[in-house]
Amino acid sequence: MIRANLLPASRATWRVFGVALDRERARTCVSACTAIAAVAAATFGLETLAFARLHGEAQRALDAVDAHAPLRLRAARIALDVARYQEFEREMRVMRRSGPGVAADIVRIGNAVPAAVRLDALAVTQDRIELNGTAQSLETMGDALAALDRALPGTAATLVRLERRGDASPLLHFAARVGRP
Repeated sequence: MIRANLLPASRATWRVFGVALDRERARTCVSACTAIAAVAAATFGLETLAFARLHGEAQRALDAVDAHAPLRLRAARIALDVARYQEFEREMRVMRRSGPGVAADIVRIGNAVPAAVRLDALAVTQDRIELNGTAQSLETMGDALAALDRALPGTAATLVRLERRGDASPLLHFAARVGRP
């Protein structure tokens, strides 16, 4: 014969500060809180380890950057020297292309420009002469480009920019170059 107790088990209770607590429920709550605290502590520990590792890597990178500071300073000084030498070289090229030959080229260009074209600026660079000015009409501008094309042997005139500024002004503003094609 098998005996079975079909009556509900008696619940043991604890009294804490005048409150009756079921032992089984209290044990379950304490176990759950302990498990949550253990997971939180493990997560915090892993995050702390990851942070420490990344902090160490960042510190090593900063130390490497600091260790190369003299090299960076030397490279910056060399770059400044190179820039200064390049500027000297540009100035020397311009100076080599100055004197009576350039003056004669400027005179030829000035004589070639029609009277209806006005030059506002003229700049001589190492391999070309750049012009800015105004023309009264498109036809006059075409004549000026053709004349500039013939002004210096072995060179070609190129129109860089042509615009009309404002509706009231009849003048065409231009930028052109005369140089080797």
